Amino acid sequence: MLNHNHIIPRFKPICIRGAGAFGYVLEAIDENTGLKVAIKRTHKVGRKLSREFSILEKINECENVVKMLETFYSVNDDGKMIQNIVFEYVESKI
Repeated sequence: MLNHNHIIPRFKPICIRGAGAFGYVLEAIDENTGLKVAIKRTHKVGRKLSREFSILEKINECENVVKMLETFYSVNDDGKMIQNIVFEYVESKI
């Protein structure tokens, strides 16, 4: 069961798909489109835009790259800024 730290407006979390040192990835449903998405959530560090956003924007139309659909910021229950990257959902065979 997901706790309230995972509530994100417009996206209904289904489950956590992975976690690492810097954050985690949720499987979710975009309630506006009904599409399944993957949301990578990490703590925002500093005031600058994440380099990851810039790199993903540049390679977003490359073949064989999971598409970044959007980015947004949210705040968790501890008041910390969270950066969210929404990707198309790709089923894993692992």
